[in-house]
Amino acid sequence: MATAHRVPLADYPAAFVLLADSLPATPWLYTGGLENHPGLVDQIAERHRLLGNGGASLRSVRDPIQLARVIAQAGLPCPRAELNPAAVPCDGSWLIKPLRSAGGADVRIWDGTFLSAQPCYFQERITGPSLSALFLAREDGCELAGITAQILGRPGAPFAYVGSLGPWTVSPREERNVEELGRLIAASFGLRGLFGIDFILRDGFPWLVEVNPRYTAAVEVLELGTGRTYLDAHWAACDPNGCPSRVVREGAEYPGAVVSPSEGGRCVDVTYNANRIRAMRPTNSPPWEGGVGGVGNQRPHAGDPVALQTLGAGEQMAAESSTSDGHSPPPQPPLPKGGSYEVPPISRVQSNSMPRVAPRDPPIAPRLVGKLVLFADRPCRFPELSACDEANWTLDPFAMPEIADVPWPGTTFEPGEPVLTVFATGNSEASCREELQRKAQLWKARLTSL
Repeated sequence: MATAHRVPLADYPAAFVLLADSLPATPWLYTGGLENHPGLVDQIAERHRLLGNGGASLRSVRDPIQLARVIAQAGLPCPRAELNPAAVPCDGSWLIKPLRSAGGADVRIWDGTFLSAQPCYFQERITGPSLSALFLAREDGCELAGITAQILGRPGAPFAYVGSLGPWTVSPREERNVEELGRLIAASFGLRGLFGIDFILRDGFPWLVEVNPRYTAAVEVLELGTGRTYLDAHWAACDPNGCPSRVVREGAEYPGAVVSPSEGGRCVDVTYNANRIRAMRPTNSPPWEGGVGGVGNQRPHAGDPVALQTLGAGEQMAAESSTSDGHSPPPQPPLPKGGSYEVPPISRVQSNSMPRVAPRDPPIAPRLVGKLVLFADRPCRFPELSACDEANWTLDPFAMPEIADVPWPGTTFEPGEPVLTVFATGNSEASCREELQRKAQLWKARLTSL
Protein backbone atom coordinates (compact mmCIF):
# COMPACT_ATOMS: atom_id res chain seq x y z
CA MET A 1 0.00 0.00 0.00
CA ALA A 2 1.10 3.58 -0.55
CA THR A 3 -0.09 6.93 0.71
CA ALA A 4 -1.36 9.47 -1.83
CA HIS A 5 -0.46 13.12 -1.47
CA ARG A 6 -2.81 15.87 -2.58
CA VAL A 7 -1.67 18.60 -4.94
CA PRO A 8 -4.01 21.62 -4.79
CA LEU A 9 -5.15 23.09 -8.09
CA ALA A 10 -3.42 26.40 -7.36
CA ASP A 11 -0.08 24.58 -7.15
CA TYR A 12 -0.62 22.20 -10.08
CA PRO A 13 1.61 20.99 -11.65
CA ALA A 14 4.64 22.80 -10.17
CA ALA A 15 4.11 21.26 -6.73
CA PHE A 16 4.97 17.85 -8.16
CA VAL A 17 8.58 18.95 -8.51
CA LEU A 18 8.83 19.89 -4.84
CA LEU A 19 7.13 16.65 -3.87
CA ALA A 20 9.46 14.58 -6.04
CA ASP A 21 12.52 16.42 -4.68
CA SER A 22 11.59 15.27 -1.19
CA LEU A 23 11.88 11.59 -2.17
CA PRO A 24 14.86 9.28 -2.51
CA ALA A 25 15.72 8.50 -6.12
CA THR A 26 13.18 6.00 -7.47
CA PRO A 27 11.70 5.03 -10.86
CA TRP A 28 8.43 6.78 -11.69
CA LEU A 29 5.74 7.06 -14.34
CA TYR A 30 2.99 9.54 -15.15
CA THR A 31 -0.57 9.25 -16.47
CA GLY A 32 -2.96 11.69 -18.14
CA GLY A 33 -2.24 15.41 -18.09
CA LEU A 34 1.49 15.60 -17.43
CA GLU A 35 2.35 14.98 -21.08
CA ASN A 36 1.31 18.61 -21.49
CA HIS A 37 4.20 19.69 -19.24
CA PRO A 38 7.37 18.24 -20.83
CA GLY A 39 9.69 20.60 -18.98
CA LEU A 40 8.35 19.43 -15.65
CA VAL A 41 8.68 15.79 -16.70
CA ASP A 42 12.35 16.36 -17.58
CA GLN A 43 12.95 18.22 -14.33
CA ILE A 44 11.67 15.32 -12.23
CA ALA A 45 13.50 12.82 -14.44
CA GLU A 46 16.83 14.47 -13.53
CA ARG A 47 16.49 12.90 -10.07
CA HIS A 48 14.14 9.97 -10.66
CA ARG A 49 14.45 7.39 -13.44
CA LEU A 50 11.56 7.95 -15.84
CA LEU A 51 9.55 4.92 -16.94
CA GLY A 52 8.04 6.63 -19.94
CA ASN A 53 8.63 9.30 -22.55
CA GLY A 54 10.75 12.36 -21.83
CA GLY A 55 10.28 15.98 -22.74
CA ALA A 56 11.77 15.85 -26.24
CA SER A 57 9.39 13.10 -27.37
CA LEU A 58 6.44 14.78 -25.66
CA ARG A 59 7.06 18.14 -27.34
CA SER A 60 7.18 16.60 -30.80
CA VAL A 61 4.42 14.00 -30.57
CA ARG A 62 2.04 16.49 -28.90
CA ASP A 63 2.60 19.04 -31.67
CA PRO A 64 -0.51 18.53 -33.86
CA ILE A 65 1.01 20.22 -36.91
CA GLN A 66 4.17 18.12 -36.82
CA LEU A 67 2.16 14.96 -36.10
CA ALA A 68 -0.17 15.51 -39.05
CA ARG A 69 2.81 16.25 -41.31
CA VAL A 70 4.58 13.01 -40.38
CA ILE A 71 1.48 10.93 -41.06
CA ALA A 72 0.72 12.66 -44.36
CA GLN A 73 4.32 12.24 -45.57
CA ALA A 74 3.99 8.50 -44.90
CA GLY A 75 0.99 8.41 -47.22
CA LEU A 76 -1.53 7.60 -44.50
CA PRO A 77 -4.86 9.39 -44.03
CA CYS A 78 -4.97 12.03 -41.31
CA PRO A 79 -7.25 14.95 -40.40
CA ARG A 80 -5.82 18.31 -41.43
CA ALA A 81 -4.57 20.55 -38.62
CA GLU A 82 -4.30 24.35 -38.57
CA LEU A 83 -3.19 27.07 -36.18
CA ASN A 84 -4.64 29.98 -38.16
CA PRO A 85 -8.41 30.43 -37.64
CA ALA A 86 -8.64 32.40 -40.89
CA ALA A 87 -7.78 29.23 -42.79
CA VAL A 88 -10.60 27.23 -41.19
CA PRO A 89 -14.28 27.26 -42.29
CA CYS A 90 -16.99 27.79 -39.65
CA ASP A 91 -19.46 25.33 -41.17
CA GLY A 92 -19.15 22.54 -38.57
CA SER A 93 -16.50 20.61 -40.48
CA TRP A 94 -13.67 21.54 -38.09
CA LEU A 95 -13.04 21.29 -34.36
CA ILE A 96 -11.27 23.69 -32.02
CA LYS A 97 -9.06 21.95 -29.46
CA PRO A 98 -6.69 23.13 -26.71
CA LEU A 99 -3.02 22.56 -27.47
CA ARG A 100 -2.75 21.28 -23.90
CA SER A 101 -5.66 18.88 -24.05
CA ALA A 102 -6.66 16.01 -21.79
CA GLY A 103 -9.83 13.95 -21.89
CA GLY A 104 -11.54 15.95 -24.63
CA ALA A 105 -13.50 18.11 -22.18
CA ASP A 106 -12.73 21.42 -23.96
CA VAL A 107 -13.09 20.20 -27.55
CA ARG A 108 -15.99 21.67 -29.53
CA ILE A 109 -17.16 22.32 -33.06
CA TRP A 110 -15.59 25.49 -34.48
CA ASP A 111 -18.21 28.14 -35.18
CA GLY A 112 -15.96 31.17 -35.34
CA THR A 113 -16.05 32.12 -31.67
CA PHE A 114 -13.36 31.64 -29.03
CA LEU A 115 -14.61 30.60 -25.60
CA SER A 116 -11.21 30.30 -23.96
CA ALA A 117 -7.98 32.27 -23.82
CA GLN A 118 -5.85 29.12 -23.78
CA PRO A 119 -3.79 28.35 -26.90
CA CYS A 120 -5.80 26.26 -29.35
CA TYR A 121 -5.51 24.62 -32.73
CA PHE A 122 -8.01 23.44 -35.31
CA GLN A 123 -8.51 19.89 -36.56
CA GLU A 124 -10.62 18.65 -39.44
CA ARG A 125 -13.66 16.81 -38.13
CA ILE A 126 -13.86 13.17 -39.23
CA THR A 127 -17.02 11.17 -38.63
CA GLY A 128 -17.11 7.49 -37.71
CA PRO A 129 -16.60 5.19 -34.73
CA SER A 130 -14.28 6.65 -32.08
CA LEU A 131 -11.70 4.04 -31.06
CA SER A 132 -8.44 3.86 -29.14
CA ALA A 133 -5.44 1.58 -29.62
CA LEU A 134 -2.84 0.69 -27.01
CA PHE A 135 0.74 -0.01 -28.10
CA LEU A 136 3.92 -1.16 -26.42
CA ALA A 137 7.01 0.44 -27.96
CA ARG A 138 10.36 -1.24 -27.39
CA GLU A 139 13.82 -0.66 -28.75
CA ASP A 140 13.32 -3.55 -31.17
CA GLY A 141 9.80 -2.79 -32.33
CA CYS A 142 6.24 -1.77 -31.52
CA GLU A 143 3.42 -4.14 -30.59
CA LEU A 144 -0.34 -3.52 -30.79
CA ALA A 145 -1.68 -4.53 -27.36
CA GLY A 146 -5.38 -4.01 -28.03
CA ILE A 147 -8.19 -1.79 -29.26
CA THR A 148 -11.09 -0.28 -27.32
CA ALA A 149 -14.17 1.70 -28.26
CA GLN A 150 -14.49 5.08 -26.62
CA ILE A 151 -17.62 6.31 -24.85
CA LEU A 152 -17.74 10.05 -25.39
CA GLY A 153 -19.93 12.95 -24.36
CA ARG A 154 -21.58 14.43 -21.29
CA PRO A 155 -23.64 17.60 -20.75
CA GLY A 156 -21.65 20.61 -21.85
CA ALA A 157 -18.78 18.51 -23.21
CA PRO A 158 -19.89 16.49 -26.26
CA PHE A 159 -16.40 15.13 -27.04
CA ALA A 160 -15.28 14.40 -23.47
CA TYR A 161 -14.04 10.92 -22.63
CA VAL A 162 -16.35 9.12 -20.19
CA GLY A 163 -15.51 5.44 -20.68
CA SER A 164 -14.31 2.52 -22.76
CA LEU A 165 -15.47 -0.85 -24.10
CA GLY A 166 -13.02 -3.55 -24.95
CA PRO A 167 -11.34 -5.51 -26.26
CA TRP A 168 -12.85 -4.22 -29.52
CA THR A 169 -12.76 -6.34 -32.65
CA VAL A 170 -11.91 -4.87 -36.05
CA SER A 171 -11.25 -6.61 -39.35
CA PRO A 172 -7.77 -8.03 -40.06
CA ARG A 173 -7.22 -5.30 -42.65
CA GLU A 174 -8.24 -2.57 -40.23
CA GLU A 175 -6.01 -4.06 -37.54
CA ARG A 176 -3.02 -4.04 -39.90
CA ASN A 177 -3.69 -0.39 -40.72
CA VAL A 178 -3.88 0.49 -37.03
CA GLU A 179 -0.61 -1.35 -36.39
CA GLU A 180 1.06 0.52 -39.25
CA LEU A 181 0.00 3.88 -37.82
CA GLY A 182 1.18 3.01 -34.30
CA ARG A 183 4.56 1.79 -35.52
CA LEU A 184 5.03 4.93 -37.61
CA ILE A 185 4.32 7.15 -34.60
CA ALA A 186 6.58 5.17 -32.26
CA ALA A 187 9.48 5.22 -34.71
CA SER A 188 9.05 8.85 -35.79
CA PHE A 189 8.87 10.28 -32.27
CA GLY A 190 11.07 7.86 -30.34
CA LEU A 191 8.34 6.58 -28.02
CA ARG A 192 8.99 3.93 -25.39
CA GLY A 193 6.66 1.83 -23.28
CA LEU A 194 2.88 1.96 -23.33
CA PHE A 195 1.18 4.65 -25.37
CA GLY A 196 -2.22 5.13 -26.91
CA ILE A 197 -3.69 6.65 -30.04
CA ASP A 198 -7.26 7.89 -30.36
CA PHE A 199 -8.67 7.63 -33.84
CA ILE A 200 -11.78 7.60 -36.00
CA LEU A 201 -12.22 4.45 -38.06
CA ARG A 202 -13.32 5.40 -41.57
CA ASP A 203 -13.10 3.45 -44.82
CA GLY A 204 -10.95 0.83 -43.14
CA PHE A 205 -8.30 3.30 -41.96
CA PRO A 206 -7.58 4.94 -38.60
CA TRP A 207 -7.77 8.74 -38.83
CA LEU A 208 -5.66 9.94 -35.92
CA VAL A 209 -7.27 12.25 -33.36
CA GLU A 210 -4.38 12.47 -30.90
CA VAL A 211 -1.54 10.54 -29.26
CA ASN A 212 -1.48 9.79 -25.53
CA PRO A 213 2.22 9.03 -24.98
CA ARG A 214 1.79 7.22 -21.63
CA TYR A 215 -0.22 4.67 -19.64
CA THR A 216 -3.82 5.25 -20.74
CA ALA A 217 -7.33 4.91 -19.35
CA ALA A 218 -7.94 1.88 -21.60
CA VAL A 219 -5.20 -0.28 -20.05
CA GLU A 220 -7.35 -1.73 -17.27
CA VAL A 221 -10.19 -2.50 -19.68
CA LEU A 222 -7.88 -4.53 -21.90
CA GLU A 223 -6.26 -6.26 -18.93
CA LEU A 224 -9.61 -7.25 -17.45
CA GLY A 225 -10.98 -8.28 -20.82
CA THR A 226 -8.07 -10.38 -22.02
CA GLY A 227 -6.30 -11.53 -18.86
CA ARG A 228 -3.05 -10.04 -20.14
CA THR A 229 -0.72 -7.84 -18.12
CA TYR A 230 1.03 -4.68 -19.24
CA LEU A 231 2.98 -2.95 -16.49
CA ASP A 232 5.94 -5.35 -16.48
CA ALA A 233 6.33 -5.01 -20.23
CA HIS A 234 6.11 -1.22 -19.97
CA TRP A 235 8.76 -1.09 -17.26
CA ALA A 236 11.06 -3.47 -19.16
CA ALA A 237 10.65 -1.48 -22.39
CA CYS A 238 11.66 1.73 -20.60
CA ASP A 239 14.30 0.25 -18.27
CA PRO A 240 15.39 -3.24 -19.42
CA ASN A 241 17.77 -3.83 -16.53
CA GLY A 242 15.71 -2.45 -13.69
CA CYS A 243 12.37 -4.29 -13.69
CA PRO A 244 12.22 -6.68 -10.69
CA SER A 245 9.62 -9.22 -9.65
CA ARG A 246 7.58 -8.53 -6.54
CA VAL A 247 6.23 -10.42 -3.53
CA VAL A 248 3.95 -8.50 -1.17
CA ARG A 249 3.43 -10.02 2.29
CA GLU A 250 1.36 -8.87 5.20
CA GLY A 251 3.52 -6.83 7.58
CA ALA A 252 6.71 -7.50 5.59
CA GLU A 253 9.21 -5.22 3.93
CA TYR A 254 8.36 -4.68 0.28
CA PRO A 255 10.20 -2.84 -2.47
CA GLY A 256 7.57 -0.43 -3.68
CA ALA A 257 4.04 0.48 -4.61
CA VAL A 258 2.32 2.38 -7.35
CA VAL A 259 -0.42 4.95 -6.84
CA SER A 260 -2.95 4.69 -9.65
CA PRO A 261 -5.44 7.54 -9.77
CA SER A 262 -7.85 7.16 -12.64
CA GLU A 263 -10.97 8.83 -13.99
CA GLY A 264 -13.16 10.21 -11.24
CA GLY A 265 -10.67 9.40 -8.51
CA ARG A 266 -10.13 11.09 -5.19
CA CYS A 267 -8.18 9.34 -2.45
CA VAL A 268 -7.52 5.64 -2.98
CA ASP A 269 -5.63 2.73 -1.53
CA VAL A 270 -3.92 0.71 -4.20
CA THR A 271 -2.18 -2.61 -4.49
CA TYR A 272 0.90 -3.00 -6.63
CA ASN A 273 1.89 -6.17 -8.35
CA ALA A 274 4.48 -6.59 -11.04
CA ASN A 275 1.76 -6.93 -13.66
CA ARG A 276 -1.04 -4.49 -12.96
CA ILE A 277 -2.04 -1.41 -10.98
CA ARG A 278 -5.56 -0.67 -9.89
CA ALA A 279 -7.20 1.73 -7.49
CA MET A 280 -9.24 -0.21 -4.94
CA ARG A 281 -10.86 1.77 -2.12
CA PRO A 282 -10.82 4.95 -0.04
CA THR A 283 -8.26 5.43 2.71
CA ASN A 284 -8.29 7.53 5.86
CA SER A 285 -6.08 10.15 4.23
CA PRO A 286 -7.63 13.32 2.72
CA PRO A 287 -9.09 13.41 -0.78
CA TRP A 288 -6.50 14.12 -3.45
CA GLU A 289 -6.16 15.15 -7.04
CA GLY A 290 -2.72 14.05 -8.15
CA GLY A 291 -0.36 11.60 -6.58
CA VAL A 292 3.17 10.51 -6.38
CA GLY A 293 3.56 6.82 -5.78
CA GLY A 294 6.56 4.58 -5.91
CA VAL A 295 8.18 1.77 -7.78
CA GLY A 296 11.69 1.89 -6.46
CA ASN A 297 14.03 -0.12 -4.28
CA GLN A 298 13.18 1.80 -1.10
CA ARG A 299 10.40 0.65 1.18
CA PRO A 300 7.69 3.34 1.30
CA HIS A 301 6.95 4.61 4.78
CA ALA A 302 3.71 6.14 6.02
CA GLY A 303 3.27 9.43 4.24
CA ASP A 304 5.84 8.73 1.53
CA PRO A 305 4.72 9.27 -2.05
CA VAL A 306 6.33 7.05 -4.65
CA ALA A 307 5.50 7.60 -8.67
CA LEU A 308 4.13 10.73 -10.13
CA GLN A 309 0.68 10.43 -11.64
CA THR A 310 -2.28 12.67 -12.28
CA LEU A 311 -5.92 12.01 -13.02
CA GLY A 312 -6.39 10.45 -16.40
CA ALA A 313 -9.70 11.95 -17.53
CA GLY A 314 -8.57 15.53 -17.86
CA GLU A 315 -6.56 18.17 -16.10
CA GLN A 316 -9.75 19.74 -14.82
CA MET A 317 -9.88 16.77 -12.45
CA ALA A 318 -6.88 18.22 -10.66
CA ALA A 319 -9.26 20.65 -8.94
CA GLU A 320 -9.11 20.41 -5.16
CA SER A 321 -12.13 18.67 -3.69
CA SER A 322 -13.70 19.25 -0.32
CA THR A 323 -12.89 16.93 2.56
CA SER A 324 -14.94 15.27 5.25
CA ASP A 325 -13.80 14.42 8.76
CA GLY A 326 -14.92 11.92 11.32
CA HIS A 327 -15.07 8.82 9.14
CA SER A 328 -13.29 5.55 9.79
CA PRO A 329 -11.72 3.75 6.84
CA PRO A 330 -13.56 0.69 5.57
CA PRO A 331 -12.18 -2.68 6.69
CA GLN A 332 -9.25 -3.98 4.66
CA PRO A 333 -9.89 -7.16 2.67
CA PRO A 334 -7.92 -10.15 3.95
CA LEU A 335 -4.82 -11.30 2.16
CA PRO A 336 -4.97 -14.74 0.58
CA LYS A 337 -4.33 -17.75 2.76
CA GLY A 338 -0.91 -17.55 4.36
CA GLY A 339 -0.88 -13.76 4.34
CA SER A 340 0.94 -13.54 1.04
CA TYR A 341 0.04 -12.39 -2.45
CA GLU A 342 2.74 -13.51 -4.84
CA VAL A 343 3.13 -12.01 -8.26
CA PRO A 344 4.54 -14.15 -11.05
CA PRO A 345 8.12 -13.05 -11.77
CA ILE A 346 8.84 -11.37 -15.05
CA SER A 347 11.10 -12.84 -17.67
CA ARG A 348 14.58 -11.37 -17.49
CA VAL A 349 15.77 -9.61 -20.62
CA GLN A 350 17.69 -11.84 -22.99
CA SER A 351 20.41 -10.57 -25.28
CA ASN A 352 18.18 -9.91 -28.28
CA SER A 353 14.70 -9.84 -26.81
CA MET A 354 12.40 -7.74 -24.65
CA PRO A 355 9.45 -8.92 -22.54
CA ARG A 356 6.23 -8.79 -24.52
CA VAL A 357 2.74 -8.37 -23.11
CA ALA A 358 2.25 -11.54 -21.09
CA PRO A 359 -0.96 -13.59 -20.76
CA ARG A 360 -2.33 -14.52 -17.37
CA ASP A 361 -1.54 -18.03 -16.18
CA PRO A 362 -3.98 -19.73 -16.09
CA PRO A 363 -5.70 -17.70 -18.79
CA ILE A 364 -9.18 -16.24 -18.44
CA ALA A 365 -11.84 -16.46 -21.12
CA PRO A 366 -11.96 -13.27 -23.24
CA ARG A 367 -14.86 -11.01 -22.27
CA LEU A 368 -16.20 -7.61 -23.27
CA VAL A 369 -15.49 -5.17 -20.46
CA GLY A 370 -16.87 -1.68 -20.03
CA LYS A 371 -15.97 1.20 -17.75
CA LEU A 372 -17.94 4.39 -17.31
CA VAL A 373 -17.10 7.50 -15.32
CA LEU A 374 -20.03 8.87 -13.34
CA PHE A 375 -20.11 12.67 -13.30
CA ALA A 376 -22.14 14.70 -10.82
CA ASP A 377 -25.28 16.20 -12.35
CA ARG A 378 -25.98 18.37 -9.29
CA PRO A 379 -24.20 19.52 -6.11
CA CYS A 380 -23.97 16.29 -4.13
CA ARG A 381 -22.17 14.31 -1.44
CA PHE A 382 -20.76 10.79 -1.73
CA PRO A 383 -22.48 8.30 0.60
CA GLU A 384 -21.16 5.89 3.19
CA LEU A 385 -20.15 2.57 1.67
CA SER A 386 -22.14 -0.53 2.50
CA ALA A 387 -20.92 -3.97 3.49
CA CYS A 388 -21.97 -5.14 0.04
CA ASP A 389 -19.74 -2.50 -1.58
CA GLU A 390 -16.77 -3.55 0.51
CA ALA A 391 -17.37 -7.24 -0.15
CA ASN A 392 -16.43 -6.67 -3.80
CA TRP A 393 -12.85 -5.62 -3.01
CA THR A 394 -10.28 -8.28 -3.72
CA LEU A 395 -6.55 -8.70 -4.20
CA ASP A 396 -7.11 -10.66 -7.41
CA PRO A 397 -5.97 -8.17 -10.07
CA PHE A 398 -8.16 -9.82 -12.70
CA ALA A 399 -11.38 -9.95 -10.68
CA MET A 400 -14.02 -7.73 -12.27
CA PRO A 401 -14.51 -4.69 -10.00
CA GLU A 402 -17.94 -3.19 -9.48
CA ILE A 403 -16.50 0.28 -8.87
CA ALA A 404 -13.12 2.00 -8.76
CA ASP A 405 -11.68 5.46 -8.15
CA VAL A 406 -13.85 5.61 -5.05
CA PRO A 407 -14.02 8.94 -3.18
CA TRP A 408 -13.97 9.22 0.57
CA PRO A 409 -17.49 9.12 2.08
CA GLY A 410 -18.68 12.68 2.60
CA THR A 411 -16.72 14.13 -0.32
CA THR A 412 -18.77 16.80 -2.08
CA PHE A 413 -19.00 17.41 -5.82
CA GLU A 414 -20.15 20.20 -8.09
CA PRO A 415 -22.00 19.53 -11.36
CA GLY A 416 -19.63 18.17 -14.00
CA GLU A 417 -17.06 16.79 -11.56
CA PRO A 418 -16.16 13.08 -11.78
CA VAL A 419 -17.41 10.97 -8.87
CA LEU A 420 -16.34 7.36 -9.47
CA THR A 421 -16.01 4.67 -12.15
CA VAL A 422 -18.34 1.71 -12.67
CA PHE A 423 -17.46 -1.51 -14.50
CA ALA A 424 -19.56 -4.09 -16.33
CA THR A 425 -19.28 -7.06 -18.65
CA GLY A 426 -21.63 -8.16 -21.38
CA ASN A 427 -22.10 -10.52 -24.29
CA SER A 428 -22.53 -7.61 -26.69
CA GLU A 429 -21.89 -3.89 -26.93
CA ALA A 430 -25.57 -3.18 -26.24
CA SER A 431 -25.76 -5.35 -23.13
CA CYS A 432 -22.50 -3.94 -21.75
CA ARG A 433 -23.61 -0.35 -22.29
CA GLU A 434 -26.98 -1.12 -20.72
CA GLU A 435 -25.34 -2.60 -17.62
CA LEU A 436 -22.98 0.37 -17.31
CA GLN A 437 -25.90 2.78 -17.45
CA ARG A 438 -27.86 0.74 -14.91
CA LYS A 439 -24.99 0.81 -12.43
CA ALA A 440 -24.34 4.49 -13.03
CA GLN A 441 -27.99 5.30 -12.33
CA LEU A 442 -27.92 3.27 -9.12
CA TRP A 443 -24.89 5.20 -7.89
CA LYS A 444 -26.36 8.51 -9.01
CA ALA A 445 -29.41 7.78 -6.88
CA ARG A 446 -27.17 7.13 -3.87
CA LEU A 447 -25.56 10.57 -4.06
CA THR A 448 -27.02 12.99 -1.52
CA SER A 449 -28.11 16.32 -2.96
CA LEU A 450 -26.72 19.41 -1.24
